[in-house]
Amino acid sequence: MLSDSSITSGNGAVTLGTLDGAQSLVINAGTGTVSLGDAGANTALTGLTVTGNSIALNDVTTSGAQTYTGAVSFASDYVTGGGAFTVSGATTLLSDSSISSGNGTVTLGPVDGAQSLVINAGTGAVSLGDTGANTALTGLTITGNSIALNDVTTSGAQNYTGAVSFASDYVTGGGAFTVSGATTLLSDSSITSGNGAVTLGAVDGAQSLVINAGTGAVSLGDTGANTALTGLTITGNSIALNDVTTSGAQNYTGAVSFASDYVTGGGAFTVSGATTLLSDSSITSGNGAVTLGAVDGAQSLVINA
Repeated sequence: MLSDSSITSGNGAVTLGTLDGAQSLVINAGTGTVSLGDAGANTALTGLTVTGNSIALNDVTTSGAQTYTGAVSFASDYVTGGGAFTVSGATTLLSDSSISSGNGTVTLGPVDGAQSLVINAGTGAVSLGDTGANTALTGLTITGNSIALNDVTTSGAQNYTGAVSFASDYVTGGGAFTVSGATTLLSDSSITSGNGAVTLGAVDGAQSLVINAGTGAVSLGDTGANTALTGLTITGNSIALNDVTTSGAQNYTGAVSFASDYVTGGGAFTVSGATTLLSDSSITSGNGAVTLGAVDGAQSLVINA
């Protein structure tokens, strides 16, 4: 391309091979289909905007934003060089794919396909619709300043680096589930990892959280320190806890390690399994029942029920 260009086809199909040139391209196919070969492989476009009923993409490299309106299929790698990456519509993964936006925001609607997706937004925000609802992804890795998630289902691992907000249910099918950063619960949420390990940092939000790691290990940072959870239920082979504050019950099934203070605000506190004290610890349950199995550790334990 020698200058900024546009293609307007009414509702006709638009089919292009490879595209290059430090210019912007706008394609509006209405209800028609759009198919592109590799775009920006030799010289990055400055921007790409595509509207169509269906949009088939290969590699796309731009120095600015990429915006897609319609049902999009990914088959490769997408680089914006700092511009935003936006899909208004459903995304289908045809092969393992990645989005690298520099520090630009990444916004996707529903995502499906038995492939892996890696998103690196640097300090940009990431927002996903329901992911894997029809066909589970094989894996999902996201890096961003903030990461807003709806339902996510994968057959493999889910890895999130940044401040994450949960709003639904997360299933890994046996893969590990890892959040490197703080988690905020926007609604009652659950993590089901098969037998995969579950690792979270700090967790807050006036919602309930259920974690079922089967025979996998579970590790949580401070939980409810800023905003108490309404309840916390965890099942795992081993469960490593820091401070936990809830307004309702806390239930742990597995071998639990205590390292701090546990407050239920009146709800019951139950451990079905052995407890190891790693530091002086306390349980304050308001008027809720406290039930523990075997307890060991050269530390003090204070229980106020």
